[in-house]
This record gives sequence, C-alpha cells and structure tokens, in this order.
Amino acid sequence: MDDQLITPFILLLQHYSGETVSALMFICSLVFILGLMRFFGKVGLYAYSILATIIANIQVLKIAEFGLSPEPVALGTVIFATDFYDNYDAVHNWASSD
Repeated sequence: MDDQLITPFILLLQHYSGETVSALMFICSLVFILGLMRFFGKVGLYAYSILATIIANIQVLKIAEFGLSPEPVALGTVIFATDFYDNYDAVHNWASSD
C-alpha cells in the first residue's frame, strides 16, 4: 500500500513550495473540522482538538524555510491555528449563555 498511495503523494507534495503545502493543509484542516462538527457535533470537535495537538507537537520538530518570512518557521503552526479555530467554534456553538 505504501508504494501505491503514500509514496507518490509525498513525491507530489515535494514539488510545491512550503507556502502552498501549508495553505493546502490549512484548507484541508478546516474542511475536516467542519465535517467532524457536522457528523459528530461536540464530540467531533473534541476529537479534532486532541488529534491536532498531537500532530502539531510532532510537526513542530521540523523547521521549514518560507519565502515570506526571513526566519525559519515550525511546521506545526498551521495545525495549532486550526486548533484555535476548533476551540472557538466549540465555544461559539455550545457555550452556555448567562
């Protein structure tokens, strides 16, 4: 399975710039959040928050150079940003109003 699906996908992503891959990851994360919220509700957002925290902490170990920033940037910042959106969405939809 690795040779048929994952390896060609990785080779395809290596041809794009870091900004393009980060934008694609951001869009896919937002679509994933909205899908989990639609199908699983509050539990789906909790699950995304847990998964995003684990994945982002693994991605932070890798630093990438971006053309827009003079300093290197950790890759986990995109996933952390979507995790903040996930928390905002959960609070906005299910917080008790006083």
